[in-house]
Amino acid sequence: MINRVLIVDTETTGLAPHSSQVIEIGAILYSVKHQTTLQQMSILLPADGNPQEKVNRIKSSSLQDLPVAVPEIGLTRVGQNLVHLALAHGIGVSLAHRALADCQLIAALFDRMDDLQSMFRWAMRPKGRFVAQVSYDDRNIAKEHGFRWLPERKTWERTMAISDTELLPFAVKQVDHQPRVTETAEPW
Repeated sequence: MINRVLIVDTETTGLAPHSSQVIEIGAILYSVKHQTTLQQMSILLPADGNPQEKVNRIKSSSLQDLPVAVPEIGLTRVGQNLVHLALAHGIGVSLAHRALADCQLIAALFDRMDDLQSMFRWAMRPKGRFVAQVSYDDRNIAKEHGFRWLPERKTWERTMAISDTELLPFAVKQVDHQPRVTETAEPW
């Protein structure tokens, strides 16, 4: 049984992975068992500026006097837009593109789920990286099933639950395996 999860989000000075800086980290410790937020925090990190100020409303001047520096954090952005997902579940959105606000939207989505434990068990199924075995003419079928074209390898690839590959209308080849996350006996 999963008791608690840590929801983490970041805000950055842009979308380019190698030239953008993380300028804010938000986190919520969430009780899956009780479907409620236990703790939340948000911190701003120092930066020389914020070209995305119009989007995230974090003033550049507020980032220049901060005393703490952190190591570089990898950036990823996958899946459906969080605001659209929240609205689809009847959750009002008054603030977006701030790290803690985005974590709060995820927590609100968790609050609305009927069987959150089952959803986490489903999400924790063993995953792997797969290459779609499709012809050039069938490339759109791979795209429709969430595979993305990687021009450097000239392949359609996707990370997905290993058991879900049986549902695809085409063959796939597993190129690596992501081990299952195991639950720990940690008291938190």
